[in-house]
Amino acid sequence: MGSWIGIRDTLVDSLYSVMPEHSNALGILHGGVIMSWLVSTATMAAARLSRSAVTLGALDNISFT
Repeated sequence: MGSWIGIRDTLVDSLYSVMPEHSNALGILHGGVIMSWLVSTATMAAARLSRSAVTLGALDNISFT
């Protein structure tokens, strides 16, 4: 069996600048932009965990409230 990998080993910090083009006419950040940033950051964490290339198979449900 492989060795244990701690949560700390998969930690990824991401910083994204919200620009006017990321927002709608009311100045609210588009949900699709948030999803893109979420997938990008999650992919980085998954790649660190697997130590190989990864891809998103599906994102079934996301809710912005």
